[in-house]
Amino acid sequence: MWVPSNRCTTCPKNTTRFDKAASSTYQVVQDSSGHPLQSTITYAAGTVTGDVSKDTVEMGGFTVRAQPWLLVCKTTGDIFSTPNDGIMGLGFESISSFGATPFWQTLVDMNQLASPEMSFYFARHLDDPKAQEEAFGGIFTLGGRNKTLFQGNPEFLPVLTDGGKLTHWLLNAPCMYPIRTHLVLFHPRDSISAVTVNGKDVTGNYKRHNTSAPVAAIDTGTPVIGGPTDVVSAIWARIPGAHPLSDKPGLFGFRMFPFLLAKSVFDISFYITACGTKIVITLSFGGKAWPIDPRDINLGPVSPGSSTCVGAIFDLHGGWGIQEGGSIPTWIIGDTFLKNVYSIFTAQPPRDLGARAADVPMIGMATLSSGGGAE
Repeated sequence: MWVPSNRCTTCPKNTTRFDKAASSTYQVVQDSSGHPLQSTITYAAGTVTGDVSKDTVEMGGFTVRAQPWLLVCKTTGDIFSTPNDGIMGLGFESISSFGATPFWQTLVDMNQLASPEMSFYFARHLDDPKAQEEAFGGIFTLGGRNKTLFQGNPEFLPVLTDGGKLTHWLLNAPCMYPIRTHLVLFHPRDSISAVTVNGKDVTGNYKRHNTSAPVAAIDTGTPVIGGPTDVVSAIWARIPGAHPLSDKPGLFGFRMFPFLLAKSVFDISFYITACGTKIVITLSFGGKAWPIDPRDINLGPVSPGSSTCVGAIFDLHGGWGIQEGGSIPTWIIGDTFLKNVYSIFTAQPPRDLGARAADVPMIGMATLSSGGGAE
């Protein structure tokens, strides 16, 4: 977690700043020499640097005293390309740059939550011509689920560890294979070894340095879907007319033709070539296949009036310069997918799974109800 300091010279003027002198409970963490302990958090968009601090943090009626966080005094890159007043991470302690127990985990440890879970519904604005830069983004439920937003029983899958540690919210990564003319993603029972698109093999390196199979981070803070260079390139190479965007590294464009509206959201078709190739994508992480609304795969024209659109599956490593290996996930599954399910992140197996559930954190996914965006 970090917030900008009132002394931050690289933060936008309209950003809400924190004045440590105005807080009677603020503490600065010191290093072994008695100086303020500094740390840097690195994102794909840039970095933030500041003093490791502690203070009382309140959100949604929950309170944690002496919560560790970073008081940012310097930033680089495009951290504020979209308006924000800081970031509260929802990963695990092991990936904190300064070893902090995250706010949500502290609440679980203190038994402040009615249920040790957090849930998300994301709104869709891609096809809304009246959408504003800042608009209703969805519903975050801390300590439970909003049962009006989904239907049926959620499918829960165990979170994977990296080197024996909980890091990101990791699941088995998806693989792709064709069904008729559809492009479909799935996860086989074995390790991933091949990909085919529209009946043709797509070769790629699916192994990470420390594991026999790829993993996917389910990340609410990423707007799209990112994957390894060779696989993503091969996927788009099988789609007629798709090509890398030279001015947007890692992204691919395709020719867009008018939408054909059908009865169901998931029947909406768009054509990327004159021959009418239909693209329908579903993701599975070892269980049910979850469809993605085709509108979410299309990020819109590369420029106003252009007939070339940007695809929402991008080259994670070549585009953002993120190096493969180590603790870096093979895939990052963001809001392009998460808008199509109700997602539940739980620190402990749900009670309704009973004894058959492994005693590890789990991720659940459920079908959206009519109140949750399904049409």
